[in-house]
Amino acid sequence: MQRKKAKSKRRFRLNTPAEEARIQAGIKSDPDCPELAPGQLVRMRPFREWQAERRLGRPKSAVQKCGGPCSQPFTNAPAARHRGK
Repeated sequence: MQRKKAKSKRRFRLNTPAEEARIQAGIKSDPDCPELAPGQLVRMRPFREWQAERRLGRPKSAVQKCGGPCSQPFTNAPAARHRGK
């Protein structure tokens, strides 16, 4: 049984070849996680590269509501009426 040391100096046990073969057989038999085809491997990119291409947030509208700065000035009249002033 081989032992390796991690950075924290704790020892951990490596799998024996028989254990490793059993683990790999279980991975291959899992229908939810099939092996990737060579074409899929070629298309894969790092997550940070993919994320940089995406724009986060709400997409920009094709039509603007005001067409630039709004033409009607903002007043406090509705708030003043509500307060009773």
